[in-house]
Amino acid sequence: MKAMRKTVGNAAILAIIMSLIMTVLGMMAMKPLLGIMKTPDDIFKDAYAYIMVICGGIAAQMLYNFLSSVLRALGNSKVPLYFLILAALLNIVLDMVFIIAFHMGAAGAAWATVLGQIASLALAAVFHFRLNRELPFRRKALRLRRSIVGEIYSIGVPAIIAQGAMSVMNYCVNLIFGSLDSSYVTAYGIVYKIQQFVLFAAFGLRDAITPIVSFSYGMQNAKRIREGVRCGLLYTSVLMLVCTAAVEILAQPLAGIFSLSVGTMGLCVTGLRVLAVSFVFAGANIAIQGVFQATEGGVQSLLVSLLRQLIFVLPAAWLFA
Repeated sequence: MKAMRKTVGNAAILAIIMSLIMTVLGMMAMKPLLGIMKTPDDIFKDAYAYIMVICGGIAAQMLYNFLSSVLRALGNSKVPLYFLILAALLNIVLDMVFIIAFHMGAAGAAWATVLGQIASLALAAVFHFRLNRELPFRRKALRLRRSIVGEIYSIGVPAIIAQGAMSVMNYCVNLIFGSLDSSYVTAYGIVYKIQQFVLFAAFGLRDAITPIVSFSYGMQNAKRIREGVRCGLLYTSVLMLVCTAAVEILAQPLAGIFSLSVGTMGLCVTGLRVLAVSFVFAGANIAIQGVFQATEGGVQSLLVSLLRQLIFVLPAAWLFA
């Protein structure tokens, strides 16, 4: 228990430091980044206002993710879900208030998101520090220790790079499609969002697989590790098969939610139906990444992520374009 408190305390300090660094760097780099991404002049002001507010909420988002990860690691996955649902509902209400009532536009949407994140962080913090008896808070645990920081970053750095690879992939694919026609960029943005909604289910199962396999790995229980991996891959594959069937059947209605031209609508429907074929493979890929992270295989997890998001994808996208 003492070692666990030290690890959580060090992780909390690192999360605070990283969030502050990201906030400052994000605010400083935002205008150049929007310029590099060739943001149209008519939406540049709104894009800049939105992202600057979002950058201001990075700390709340990171600290909530930290606290919810701690609770999941302790076997309590329901409480973070309840907090997230409440934050999402608050976000929707505030969207209507800021955008419709106060006419704040993109900045209003950003403020609604940030306030929702702050609310979820506040709830998680109150629960963790006042009600969570499984891991009592100790100030002494907040002192950084080199060995613990090293262990955290041995797994965390590959995960950070993997998350960054997703943004790099989106940026590069947008550049490739932007050289062809703006309708491709629009279609890709919609298809990508729908894909992420599906893959969130796989990420959720990965977050369930990781602590189970990690517990077994710490106990050196090979049988339980194999069982956790087998069940995790099986459940993820079945869920992704259901998602594949749903998207194949509902591709037209899903694309029809958005006000698109006939040409862009066709691109969306085609993109969704082709992409749906990959869901089972992507789900297994994500599950295996969770297994690697649970068994101190951060580098292997990073390699799998880079292969999925950059090394294979970008050359193929450029070639097919």
